[in-house]
Amino acid sequence: TTIDELMNYKDILDKTVIDFKYIVNIIIPNLFSILRQNKRLTDKDGIEKALSYFLYCTKDKIFEINSDGSVLEHSQYATIGCGEELVRGYFDTLNLNDITKEDATKFINDAIILACKNDIYINDKIDIFYIE
Repeated sequence: TTIDELMNYKDILDKTVIDFKYIVNIIIPNLFSILRQNKRLTDKDGIEKALSYFLYCTKDKIFEINSDGSVLEHSQYATIGCGEELVRGYFDTLNLNDITKEDATKFINDAIILACKNDIYINDKIDIFYIE
């Protein structure tokens, strides 16, 4: 599925703001239509459900679309939980002992990018907060 299957092409050209109402009225019906055509919905007691849930990300928010089409809007988020075991594995191979904060930051950045590169779009930098 491509973005132009989920959105009206005019909305893409007009750079329409994607908000909660747009997700509910445009994205979800289009998404469920595509899933229905590809037999990717289950029907139990007249209620259609997808086999998974979806994340629709904009530059400001993440919209979590549940299997039944309900939506949660997240405007404050830190990370999407993926790749934790890859990050741990990456650090285990480094045998780190006394390192500087700068080196630690570089290793953390590299580990997150390696673990998430296939699943998450990372724009230009990762925010890292230190508790000292």
